[in-house]
Parts: sequence; structure tokens; C-alpha cells
Amino acid sequence: MAREAATTFTFRLHGLFPPDDLFSLPMLRLMAAVNDVRHLRKLIGGAFDGHDHAIGTSERLVIDGEIGYLQRMLCGHLYEAGIVFRSLEETARGRIDELLNGDEVGLESLAAVRAVYRDEDQSENSYYLRVLGKIRTFAAFHYKQSRFADVLEAAQNAETTVVICGQSVGLGRHTVVDRFATKFVLDLCGGTPDDLGNDLGRAVQLGGALETMLEHMLARLMNARPPGAIVAMEHDEVTVPDWLDRLR
Repeated sequence: MAREAATTFTFRLHGLFPPDDLFSLPMLRLMAAVNDVRHLRKLIGGAFDGHDHAIGTSERLVIDGEIGYLQRMLCGHLYEAGIVFRSLEETARGRIDELLNGDEVGLESLAAVRAVYRDEDQSENSYYLRVLGKIRTFAAFHYKQSRFADVLEAAQNAETTVVICGQSVGLGRHTVVDRFATKFVLDLCGGTPDDLGNDLGRAVQLGGALETMLEHMLARLMNARPPGAIVAMEHDEVTVPDWLDRLR
């Protein structure tokens, strides 16, 4: 696997995020949201790679269910990230534009983030509410009995499904309810596999734009830091997984 350069910054917390600066708390909250989104995107990329190299039907079905879970969680965290981003915009919109002024990549990412979280009509048919919001509420963080009842009632008696029982704890999966979850999300995304693929693909792209925007904002913020805010910098490398291109 390839490697790329990385830098670790040690900084004085109040030097970069003064408690009396209205910009500080929304930025820290957004950093927390981006950490979660970034990690889920990495897990999704690794899971697809695992699916490509699965050794049999059981393993592929298990990974299919795990990918679906990660995608639902990604949508849920992206919904919550939108709340934090709008808080930052309301507090310091001019500061964001000032930080990214002249940064073509940062501004492009900011525009993609604003397109979903601010500029899009926030109606029930908007991507933010129709997809991210509803997946968060009905398919990611809650096990609504009514949703399970709908799928169970709609199933035909001749339909078959699967439960995989592994010999070790953690290797099995109740794929019967993965099918339920897929049906939940499919209905929320428009009802066709193409709709589902497009909406989930858009979530991965939004996560990438959110991460890129924030990294560019932080770079500018550190460059404008007051003297003594940065205590130490260490340059080293990180491993780049072969599947990372799936997320770009």
C-alpha cells in the first residue's frame, strides 16, 4: 500500500479556539461531526473492498448487511452535521468566506456543502430532509415497529430469506432484517435501485466535501494563529489503503 505525508499539530486550545470567540464552539462541534463522517466513509470503502474479496456467499451476505448499516449511519451523521454547519453559518458566515477566500478547492467544497445544508429548499422533498433526515429517523437510529410491520405484511408467503450462523461470535448476521432495512431505505429514496444508488452515492460525496471544506478552513485558521498557539509540529507518514479511490 502507498503512503503519504501527514503532520501532527500540538496547539494551545485557547490559542486557536478562544472561549469568548463565537466561532470556537461551532467549529469544534463541526470537527466532531466530520470525525464521525470521515470514519464511516473509511469503513464503507473498506467494507466494499472486503466484499470484492469475500470467499463465499455467507461472507458476501454478511458484508452486504454491514455496508447497508454503515450507509445508514453515514446519512444519520450527515443530517446531524447539517445542524452544526448551519449553526456555524448563523454565527460566523462571513468568517467562513474570509478563511477560504482565494482557496479554489476549499470554496468548491463549501459550495457543495451549502447546496445541501443551506441553499436547497428545505422542504420535505429536499435531499436533506427526504433522504438524510428520514434515513436518520426511520432506518439508522430507531427500530420503529410500524416500519417492520409494513415490510412483513407486504412480503409474499413464498419469499425466502437468510440467517447466517457463524461458529464464532461476531461472524454471523441476521440478514433477514437487513432485507427489511434495505426496503426502508429504498422506499425513502424513491423506490428504485437507481434512486437508492444515486442518493447514497450523494451522501458519500457530501461527506467528502464536508471533510475537505473543514480541513481547508483549519489550515487557514492555523496559518492565522496568534504567536505561541502552535506548540509543536511533527511530520511523518500514514498508510493509504488501496481502496481509498472509492471515496474520491
